Amino acid sequence: MGTRLRADVSDNLTLIGGLFDGDAAGPGQDDPQLRDRYGVNFRVNDPPLVLAEAQFLWNGKKGDPGLDGKFKLGGWRHFGTFTDERFTLSGVSLANPASGGVTANLSGDFGVYSVFEQKIYRVGQDDDRGVGVFGGHPIARRTAISSMSIQMRASSSWVSAKVDRKINSVSPEAMRASRRGLRRSTPISST
Repeated sequence: MGTRLRADVSDNLTLIGGLFDGDAAGPGQDDPQLRDRYGVNFRVNDPPLVLAEAQFLWNGKKGDPGLDGKFKLGGWRHFGTFTDERFTLSGVSLANPASGGVTANLSGDFGVYSVFEQKIYRVGQDDDRGVGVFGGHPIARRTAISSMSIQMRASSSWVSAKVDRKINSVSPEAMRASRRGLRRSTPISST
């Protein structure tokens, strides 16, 4: 359950925000998909998940002479409590045999991201067909809901000039991810 707001501030700037139930299935030890099997648990007392994004667009109107592109900058914050997957209550790495294995709790989780999209070739005057490139760079604290701390993605796509083809697009992609080594890690904020 949640709500989303979109404001087209200008032809080139859009702001998007969302507020959602941060634990739609509710607490429990079993599979959350089984606890809320049909997605209709309308819970309102759970910690929220908040998202915000700004989108900057160029040459985005139909018929613009240039190649369209977009840059997105956003972030999210979950206000729930999560188990730290790297550190104990005393700040010692869980990989250390002397840690005792009692994990720390983190107050909330957060992340930021950026996305860049650019068309580099257009088929004739068709605004919807051509070749584009895409790149993204999310950064998040590592918890149960964000297992990658840093990742970079890049891809390109080709949308066919012929509408009647069964495969109209091809998108090869490359990704580089980092799970920062435990020996170099430091706790961000343990509670």
